[in-house]
Amino acid sequence: MKLSGLWAREKEAKEMAFLLKISKKTVDNHLHNIREKFGVKKTAGILKLAVSIGNFF
Repeated sequence: MKLSGLWAREKEAKEMAFLLKISKKTVDNHLHNIREKFGVKKTAGILKLAVSIGNFF
């Protein structure tokens, strides 16, 4: 399952990490890198971006 799908389900980073079998720090780093790459300042912007490119779940 993708981070954006978990985020849409209002999962916290700790829970996403558990479900994906990765560390919370890795989740935090991935989300930070997504924001940096696409110039998204707020975390809600990642969901908006995912929906707009059709990569939601």
